[in-house]
Amino acid sequence: MQVVIGQNIIIPQADADGDHTSVTYLMVYFVFTTALLLIPHLLLEEKQTKTLDALLTSPASPGQVVLAKHWQDFSIS
Repeated sequence: MQVVIGQNIIIPQADADGDHTSVTYLMVYFVFTTALLLIPHLLLEEKQTKTLDALLTSPASPGQVVLAKHWQDFSIS
């Protein structure tokens, strides 16, 4: 894997097993951080449009509602 910044090429160093675990951890961290920042915003939007009560009284669990909002955000962008 190469990261190109301007004319510089950065190649992350592999660990003892030959894996690029630091890059993997960074990508996982980015995904979870993005999710933690976006989901409250999406739920706040539901509360402002007064559709949150309808979502919470539906047969879907609160976790399924959060996952659906997360999926909706990434499918739109």
